[in-house]
Amino acid sequence: MIKVLAVQETDICGVIKAHEQYAAISSKISDRMNYIIRHCVEAVGGKVNWWDWQNGGDGGDRAPGDFMSSYSRSDPDALTITGEWTHGDKMTFINKNGDEWELEYGELPVRWLYEDFEEEYANGLKLYREKQDQEKIKTKANKIKQEREKKALITAAASKLTKEERKALGIK
Repeated sequence: MIKVLAVQETDICGVIKAHEQYAAISSKISDRMNYIIRHCVEAVGGKVNWWDWQNGGDGGDRAPGDFMSSYSRSDPDALTITGEWTHGDKMTFINKNGDEWELEYGELPVRWLYEDFEEEYANGLKLYREKQDQEKIKTKANKIKQEREKKALITAAASKLTKEERKALGIK
């Protein structure tokens, strides 16, 4: 009987040790993810109000999620999160191609947990800002073009009017 108890105690100690190791690793992963999210949001002048793993547990929205390695996702190379941060009305990150990556229930690359992502993110952010600047230039150019076309149309129409008609319309 003593031998059986010793085996059970060893098994329990092993389970406790494994749980402690899992908790320590999970904590390190959450710390890293916290750094990633804060780095990305603050890089665009935002502030993180809160974030959580998108697996809220049995308690619904009020129950904190936690990192789960067995968590079933459509993309095994992505970590799914949710949260609220203040830079616009959507939760957006910038990917390495400089495109917006909206995070309603967003996914970040798993590799960011163990890779130095900062340069990739900075380059993506630079591309994003360049695209935004190009879009502003394009919009401004389109506006100028529309104004010129409108002015040309007014000039063409005015040329067909008599002096009295132009004077009545306030056109010189």
